[in-house]
Amino acid sequence: MAQYFTDFSSGAIGATPTGTTLILNSVEGDFVNEEDGGVRVLRYRSVISVNQFRGLSYEALQASGKTQVKTLFKNGGSTSRSSRLIAFQTDGDNTYRTVFIPATGDLSLQKVYNGTFAVMAETTIPGTDTTKYYNWLFEVEPGTPNTLRAKVWDEGATEPSVFNIDATDSQRDISTGGSVGQVAFQSNLSLYHKFFSIGTDGDLAPNPPPAATTLDVPLNLVGVLNSGSVNISWDAVTGADYYEYEFRQV
Repeated sequence: MAQYFTDFSSGAIGATPTGTTLILNSVEGDFVNEEDGGVRVLRYRSVISVNQFRGLSYEALQASGKTQVKTLFKNGGSTSRSSRLIAFQTDGDNTYRTVFIPATGDLSLQKVYNGTFAVMAETTIPGTDTTKYYNWLFEVEPGTPNTLRAKVWDEGATEPSVFNIDATDSQRDISTGGSVGQVAFQSNLSLYHKFFSIGTDGDLAPNPPPAATTLDVPLNLVGVLNSGSVNISWDAVTGADYYEYEFRQV
């Protein structure tokens, strides 16, 4: 059982994230560290204007057992442009993936088996657009049949318990595992990921750590030195779980 998480906060701007491999024999574009609104992200950057696959595989983990792939994602392009989360990809001719296009709200499960492409299931998530980030989760559980699920929800919202798509497939034996990551297809894309996480062998894909909360210093802090003791009093600050103080002899 294993988990992996990255928020792309390390690594040089313009460089492919460490611990990843660009996959498929395409020169469509690169996945690189960049900034979006002052936040470090992974950006897919096209280099030619031909529709070809280009993917990023995470070397730290391979899909095995029940696997989850999760990201916080924005698609700043037109209605025809899309990004794909992949799991259990053994090569370019054998892939399970989910596709999300915020401009149209389209979410689908797709597969390539021995080079033959098929859409397994598709739904529309209303109210999405290209200006917002969305959480996106893809889950694959090997079995007889394999179970594949996907869901999307707004940034900052509570993760829904129900998947938007839940499907099965018996065409492939994925017990030996496969690559996990993301793939782009159309040219001239503007794709951004704030984080990417993986959970294998039944582990959940991790969420980012909660943001640090800054609280005001308590008002009217008063310390009274007694013989062998110090009494401290203050006005409470709403939302504070505890206070931490340091005493020094000066």
